[in-house]
Amino acid sequence: MGRLRIMGREGDRQIEWSHDDPASLLMAAHELEQWIAQPGHLAFGFKRQRLDAGEKLDSFDPEAAEIILVPQMRGG
Repeated sequence: MGRLRIMGREGDRQIEWSHDDPASLLMAAHELEQWIAQPGHLAFGFKRQRLDAGEKLDSFDPEAAEIILVPQMRGG
């Protein structure tokens, strides 16, 4: 089972997926694709629940334990 965490203005929203539930995989993949299609929106995937070694994603990784979607930070 994996988890997609979406960090937005509305707060932290979560979508979980399971390899046993193809609809949940499609929903998570669709949400990620919609997110990264927007300028300044990033996705990071983590293979384990410990968030110490993530990588930037350009597409959905169903093997990730957790994927975090964040808006890019802007300096001022």
